[in-house]
Amino acid sequence: MPLFHHKSGEDKQADEERKSFAVQSQMDQAESLRLLQAGGIPVQARRRLEELSKDPNHLFTSDLSVSEFMLARHEGVKAITQVMGSCFYHVGYSGLFVQGGYWADSWEMSTITQAYDKARDLALGRMRQEAQLVGASAVVGVRLKRAEYEWGSDTIEYTAVGTAVNVDGAPPATEPALTTFSGEDYWKLLQSGFGPVGVAAGTCVFYQAGWDTANMNLFWTGGWANQELGDLTRGIRTARAIAQNHLHQSAEAMGAAGVVGVGISQHQRDREVERNDIKRTDIIFTYLMLGTAIAPLKMSRSPHKVSAVMPLSGRGLSRNRTEDTLGE
Repeated sequence: MPLFHHKSGEDKQADEERKSFAVQSQMDQAESLRLLQAGGIPVQARRRLEELSKDPNHLFTSDLSVSEFMLARHEGVKAITQVMGSCFYHVGYSGLFVQGGYWADSWEMSTITQAYDKARDLALGRMRQEAQLVGASAVVGVRLKRAEYEWGSDTIEYTAVGTAVNVDGAPPATEPALTTFSGEDYWKLLQSGFGPVGVAAGTCVFYQAGWDTANMNLFWTGGWANQELGDLTRGIRTARAIAQNHLHQSAEAMGAAGVVGVGISQHQRDREVERNDIKRTDIIFTYLMLGTAIAPLKMSRSPHKVSAVMPLSGRGLSRNRTEDTLGE
């Protein structure tokens, strides 16, 4: 074996390629971090989508059913690919006033509401960017999922998933419209002369002090009788009203004429508090409203012709013949 080993030309080239790859990876990570901090998507995801958009014969993916796919295809709505956006978000200090372990009043926990709104908007915004990179006119079937984790009680995650589509004859969209509609409902919307302008949402996290639960625990104040816990009823209604107001503001900012297909997600968690041997159960309500903001289309579409069809089975014909005979 020679004392000094000299690398061949191929080995030197391989070393240079590894070094170049390592440098490029570090640069991509730094750029991805910068893009994420600005609300964008990572470099690798951007490159993959850009390559897909350049290939007219790429393999498409969608979560459309067979019926939705065939109907959409017939009407010039073509699936491009599935797109998604996600965000992990840290919820900061809520700014609540606590005195003696007793929460003094009921109010919207604005800091947490704002954190939910920001995380949701980042997830939807990143999904829209993916759709924009593949030249989509819209994203249909948008589903929004929220999760919390035991390892981070102050961390939430939002994930948005949908199918990017193109509409034949539609002008290029600077910002693809997001819609919670299925492929079939999206087609129906276009036929009616309306189009989606985005996903409108309203969130409210509301802290309700359970004064009635304190009275319920005391026999001499009515703990022995059936009674409505009025403050908790009032709390959920207040949370709904605030969330609906936020939903309207979201739709108005998009220039929408209205919001359709509104879905509601609501959950709560309790908090036991005690002072001077009096126990009380407070509730934190989280209320989310999500729907598709719509507006009249600038360019009208010719309505799809619908024909009435009567099934003519052998069984049906036999019955008709019998009825005709009886009638005679």
